[in-house]
Amino acid sequence: MAGSAELLLSPPPEEAPLSLPAELRRRLDCRLLPLLSGGYLMSVIDRSNLAYAELQMRDDLSLSQSSFGLAAGVFFLSYCAAQVPTCALVSKLGARRVLAATMLAWGLCSAATALVRTRGQLLLLRFLLGFPEAGFYPAAILTLSLWYPDTSRSRASTLFTLCATLGTSIGASSSGALLQSLDGALGLAGWRWLFLVQAAPTLLIGLLVLGLLPDSPAEARWLTGEQKKTLAALLASDGSAAASLPLCAALRAALRRPHTWLFGAQHFVAAQAFYCLVYFGPTQLREVLPSLPLSLLGCVGALPSAVSLLVGPTLSERADRSRDADNSPSRGRFRAAWLGTTLALLCILASGLMLLLGASLAAAGHASSPRPLLGMPPATLCSGLALLATWLAFPAASFSAGPFWALHHASQPAELRAVSAR
Repeated sequence: MAGSAELLLSPPPEEAPLSLPAELRRRLDCRLLPLLSGGYLMSVIDRSNLAYAELQMRDDLSLSQSSFGLAAGVFFLSYCAAQVPTCALVSKLGARRVLAATMLAWGLCSAATALVRTRGQLLLLRFLLGFPEAGFYPAAILTLSLWYPDTSRSRASTLFTLCATLGTSIGASSSGALLQSLDGALGLAGWRWLFLVQAAPTLLIGLLVLGLLPDSPAEARWLTGEQKKTLAALLASDGSAAASLPLCAALRAALRRPHTWLFGAQHFVAAQAFYCLVYFGPTQLREVLPSLPLSLLGCVGALPSAVSLLVGPTLSERADRSRDADNSPSRGRFRAAWLGTTLALLCILASGLMLLLGASLAAAGHASSPRPLLGMPPATLCSGLALLATWLAFPAASFSAGPFWALHHASQPAELRAVSAR
């Protein structure tokens, strides 16, 4: 009886709020998203600026189309090989250290690309670039899962992933301008300046992450004690703070889930669309518009990404309404990913306005595809789904797109190949 009376008289446990308070969410957005999104934006720019640099460096390094495809694709060999070790490093060292170290390392690799003199040196640096870049994405996603509860994580993840599209747009427009305006400055070719200038923001953001990003909400000086308690309660209530399985055990468990393979296939086709456009779009545009200045060519190349920034979030929201209760992927989004891939492959064979139209539709389909993957629980996401999806997507996106483009280019009439080589 005494125990029953004690139970009745004891105050009820505090219930966690249903969602992040507006002020707390604003603080998280202002302190976390600029650093993480800026880093992701620069990762996309630094891995894809080779597409515009190739327009000038092909003569300096005697690059053929197949050599360029190999240089674009070799990055993904090291990127995929480093996924498992970097996931383990994130768990042991913390996201902040891994984020800063990877950004500083790939910034130096990207800047060093300006010094290459041979195709072999270019291939080596592209291969080395993949190792540090592999650590950024899982570390950033883990950071979001440690700070945002389930009710807000999907929104934050969407804003974060939009930076991939934004990075493509900014990278295209700035690359064309840098190639034209800095060509010959201090005796250096424009493509060398391109790598040097675009590596500088990466190094700066890496230093800012090291100095400004806390390892956990408990260490955030810009959160009040009450806000820390509220955030901890929300994270505990949705299981975001739960300890994950060991890496190998989590990976084995993920491989047994049908949704893992479905997400992998979805990411596979979305990445194919994305990297076909990123790496081979500028060359195709150069063939279609041979007399256009490089600065304007970059602006034209940014149009598909600009369209996807406007259309992608709307497609993602509409597809999200059909999501099942267990976070399974919606059929609408899966169809969008397949559509994006088909249009991307078709636009490689197209010309003129059809090229821009196909590229824009493909980019919009790609922009709507990552959201369900990033809304999954963090333990499953970091060690299973995202890892497998990346493994499936990136090698195919690079090595299937490269030979396809080389074969297509070789089959073109000689006069078109001559225009491309100008």
